[in-house]
Amino acid sequence: MSRKCRFVRKIKFGKELSLEVMMINSLKNENLLNNENNFESIHKNSNEDEDEDKNEGEDENENKENDSYNIEVEEESLTNKSH
Repeated sequence: MSRKCRFVRKIKFGKELSLEVMMINSLKNENLLNNENNFESIHKNSNEDEDEDKNEGEDENENKENDSYNIEVEEESLTNKSH
């Protein structure tokens, strides 16, 4: 086998390895990007759940306050009628 032929084979082999390395790096980068997007999505959903829980708690407190006010008004109305 001639020296030139061996050199060409080494170049082809080197190019194939280089291409494989580029593909692997591309897949790694894509995987990292997907992981980052998944993390952001999970974090966003978690924050939305916390906001919903907070709003539900505020609604419950508001309902309790309204109920308390309505009871007070009704009691006052009843005591005023009996006088």
